[in-house]
Amino acid sequence: MFTWLLLIPVLNSQTQGIKIWQINGRFNNFIASNQETSVSVSNYTGFLADINQKAQQITVKIELSNNDNGSGVIIARNGQTYYILTASHVVQNSQETYQILTPDGEKYPVNNQTIKILEGIDMAVLAFTSPKTYTVAKLGNYDLGLEKINDLKQLKKGWIFVSGFPGNTNPPTVKGKYYLSSGRIWHKDVASFTTNDQYSSEMGNDLVYTAISYPGMSGGAVLDSEGRVIGINTGIEGNLGQSLGVSITTLMGVVSKTQIQPSWLTVESSNPPELTNDQVEQIRHQLFTLQAPLAEANADDWLNYCNALWRSSQYNEAIKACDKAIEKQPKSANAYYLKGLLFLYQFQYPEAIINFKKATQFDPKFHQAWRQQGFCFLMLEQYPDASTAYQQAIKYAPGEFVYYIEQAGVLKRLKNYALALEAYKEALKIKQHPWTYNNRGLLYSDLQKYKLALSDYNKAIALNPLLEQAYYNRGVLYSQLKKYELALSDYDKAIQLNPEDTQVYYNRGNLYKTLKEYDKALFDYNKAIEFNSEDAQAYNNRAVVYKELKEYKKALSDYNKAIEINPDDARTYYNRGILYKELEEYELALSDYSKAIEINPQLAFAYANRGILYAQTGNKKQAISDLQIAADLFRQQGNVTDYQNIRQILQQLSE
Repeated sequence: MFTWLLLIPVLNSQTQGIKIWQINGRFNNFIASNQETSVSVSNYTGFLADINQKAQQITVKIELSNNDNGSGVIIARNGQTYYILTASHVVQNSQETYQILTPDGEKYPVNNQTIKILEGIDMAVLAFTSPKTYTVAKLGNYDLGLEKINDLKQLKKGWIFVSGFPGNTNPPTVKGKYYLSSGRIWHKDVASFTTNDQYSSEMGNDLVYTAISYPGMSGGAVLDSEGRVIGINTGIEGNLGQSLGVSITTLMGVVSKTQIQPSWLTVESSNPPELTNDQVEQIRHQLFTLQAPLAEANADDWLNYCNALWRSSQYNEAIKACDKAIEKQPKSANAYYLKGLLFLYQFQYPEAIINFKKATQFDPKFHQAWRQQGFCFLMLEQYPDASTAYQQAIKYAPGEFVYYIEQAGVLKRLKNYALALEAYKEALKIKQHPWTYNNRGLLYSDLQKYKLALSDYNKAIALNPLLEQAYYNRGVLYSQLKKYELALSDYDKAIQLNPEDTQVYYNRGNLYKTLKEYDKALFDYNKAIEFNSEDAQAYNNRAVVYKELKEYKKALSDYNKAIEINPDDARTYYNRGILYKELEEYELALSDYSKAIEINPQLAFAYANRGILYAQTGNKKQAISDLQIAADLFRQQGNVTDYQNIRQILQQLSE
């Protein structure tokens, strides 16, 4: 009997090309150092009062002998010894004298021998001793942040808080005082591409967020909406108000290198619930100063106001503020650039391009504006224009390795593989970054240069042993090479690093299906669906497993759900047709095969199985017609085995 089950193919990658977006800018040249774009007060109400209390109880001030300071977080206790997590650059001077100012106003000296600098990341652990009882932070270790542009419109998601002690060089209203700010955070996978300078990308800064951060707040807590510490603040980059941090996920990967025993930590892995509309409004009204400038205000005042509106995700109002700045200064490249970004955040790519072009018209060397033009053209699938824009960005900023990576992604879409490889080569000359090797590995894999792809994934992992995507992509490659044990090992590692990655569960489930380990396959498909209930592919493939286990009702339910989610996938109709055939529901089976063919006229398997079913139900003429089409398609597609099988069936029908 000629029957086929068609699994949705294992995807090549989770992070191909340029799925990320960037907001690198140069707004440090007009955001005045003494202007506050958010405000921290002590009389918070609502849920902010609880967040503020939790933050204050765990945030300490690290004082230096030169009257400077940093911040830190109490993360563990063992007896009378408390352990502080901070940024390594706060305590890197072994000759300095440090003391801890705790929330109750007590001061404790730090023995410099207790300071552990974590190599390669901006994190350090130090200790102080006290008989008093201090609150120890709860830590959050989960997949966090906004990973897609459309998440910007989900205003209930991605809010975080930063606590610390601004130093004495800051405005009088904040210097030396405990300070709480808020903003929205990007997914850790995006962070490498949203930072623009070498320090940012080299020191493990895998958190990027819009909360304001003053000098002195380095080492302070980055908290989620439940008051759990998800990272430490490490500084601010010269962009559109972006702050940087290192995640608790990174800490957990290196905690064995510190004095802290894992059992001393309180770690939770559940995601916080979405905020309510009321909670979002509380953040806006209590943590942001959103007073419009006076009539006599200049362009910079309006741009600062725009920046504050941006931080609170009020994009349309921010665009209006940009327009006011342009009225004051019609040739302001910065204003047009910022306006372009605000259109980009709302998927209005043509409008964004218009403003980025204005920015480069008034400042032809504005490489960030060229870069964003390239991204917008990419989103519009206008690849030649995207490549031209990236060329201009590279021309004016030849030292930005990220630009070469993004250009390579565009060139790959243009099928100009030689130039794409050359762009990756140039990126690696500037910086040996794991993402370059990861993405070049994807290109080599697509070109079926598997040894080179494997070499690049290995290098990516060597540079960053916590890079989940590299393990995932290497697992896909091992699976293609039928090195199943190695593939499983890499999928396991990727899940260990990111327990909520639906794509890894999905592909590991496919591999277990191939190995006929159906219980394990079902577990993985269940996980994929648990984390993404709209994953049509997972429902389809789980249905295939249920069919193999002869649990036909469950299989049919899953096929129906997959079609409900994605009614344009020919493969699901094809697979459901096979199920109906086994259940002797021949009319339904024929209907599904026909629907699959309607959606994808090149699907040879659908013609083949419909032809066989026609033959079995006595419609010889239609059977021969379908089988001839199937044979022609198999031949055109290079599928010699199935072509020969169909020819044999046709010969039997003609006898």
